[in-house]
Amino acid sequence: MSKETLIVAGGYGTRMSPANNVARSKPLIEYAGQSMIGHLIDGLRNGGIERYVIASGYHNDEKIREIVEEKDINASVVPVEGGFRRIPYYLQDLFNDRFLLVCGHQPLPSEFVQRMLQQAESNECVITAYDNTIYPLNKKKRLVYEDGSQGVELKAVNLKLEEIGQDHKYVRNPYIIGRHIIGLAEKEGFIWTFSHYAYEHWFDSGSLGVVNATMPPEFDYDEEFERTKLFINSLKN
Repeated sequence: MSKETLIVAGGYGTRMSPANNVARSKPLIEYAGQSMIGHLIDGLRNGGIERYVIASGYHNDEKIREIVEEKDINASVVPVEGGFRRIPYYLQDLFNDRFLLVCGHQPLPSEFVQRMLQQAESNECVITAYDNTIYPLNKKKRLVYEDGSQGVELKAVNLKLEEIGQDHKYVRNPYIIGRHIIGLAEKEGFIWTFSHYAYEHWFDSGSLGVVNATMPPEFDYDEEFERTKLFINSLKN
């Protein structure tokens, strides 16, 4: 497993309030002394990541380059237009092997990054599971994870059609993926998230590792940002 990461950092964060998202870029939102992408880079570097590709936007490219220079990391910053699901396809030739895919506004603890890399030593794909009792998911369609007696167990559910208890874990990014997973997404026109293509990979007997999250999911709204702030505070205590 190459210790590489793709940070998707080009969004505007239009669902955030102007008071929190002054720069109109979630990765550039500042808290506890630095930007979200700054906190993320610290966690990735301390967790063992050695090379970075950052998909910026044209609106935040200059500032992200300044942060990368300040952090003194081996990074390429590439302005890319397109949604989160297509960016790995556009930039896959910049990687030697599989890579860790993460959003630029989601700080990660170094221990979590280390576990992702460890799982990648014996699995082609690695996904993240979140505890729904801690970080409830409001989406009707979700991929439920269980640690079964035979290993990883995944189930695609639609809460409009079936009921499941609230005490479960669901799958979201970050992921470790490679060209095979990207190829599945391209084949289906990028209509699903990478969780779905990881599920297809597992369903076809592909090796899949799961790491339980110790941080909140990425945030889209002000109230979700509050969870991230609390998490950053916990890292400093």
